[in-house]
Amino acid sequence: TRLCASVISGAWLRIMTNQVTTTAYQQLQPEERVTIASLKQQGHGVRSIARTLGRSPSSVSRELRRNALPDRGYASTPAQRAAHARRTAARPWPKLHPLGKLWIVISTCLAWRWSPQQIVAPLRRMFPDDSSMQASHETIYTAIYAHASGELRRQLIACLRQCKSTRRPRLGGQDRRGLLPEMPSIHVRPPEVEDRVMPGHWGPPTFVEDPGCGRVGHAATGRLVQPRPAA
Repeated sequence: TRLCASVISGAWLRIMTNQVTTTAYQQLQPEERVTIASLKQQGHGVRSIARTLGRSPSSVSRELRRNALPDRGYASTPAQRAAHARRTAARPWPKLHPLGKLWIVISTCLAWRWSPQQIVAPLRRMFPDDSSMQASHETIYTAIYAHASGELRRQLIACLRQCKSTRRPRLGGQDRRGLLPEMPSIHVRPPEVEDRVMPGHWGPPTFVEDPGCGRVGHAATGRLVQPRPAA
């Protein structure tokens, strides 16, 4: 028990004092692929190449298996090209990448002083079958405010109607537009309202327009409605 306790305490001590080091894997560099191709042509094995590069034999074996050509074998330039294409395909551009076609269309509409809400509908009409060329207004706002602080960010925000440096999205929260602060409920109205003595105790009149309204002898009609509490 004491031995286990000492081992555990020693491990925690090394962790707390940052003595436990972790190494992050680094992708093979172009010059390393040149070395692999040269040593491979000289007849060196996987473990010999790995010792020369200071790499794991599994990394060298995986490199030769993935990026070797069927007819020519392993070459540094095609291997680097294949590795770059595979890495790019695994990490595709976001929908509103600054160099993407969709962002070019959206930035042009923003320069025309269109709001993100106005841009969404034309995109759906122009590209009805291409979802990659469509975006919601929240996605457009996020792309604008995701830019790093600089001249481009200021120019994009200046294209908006409300040139605010920050924005809080409306999704996920309660829409408070049109609500009065501390508005009393109809359930707390005084008892004398039940007598309907004062005009204010009745609901607002509902006007029904007559087709001949505006001519002599014709006028709009109205009626009083008894207010009912919400269910």
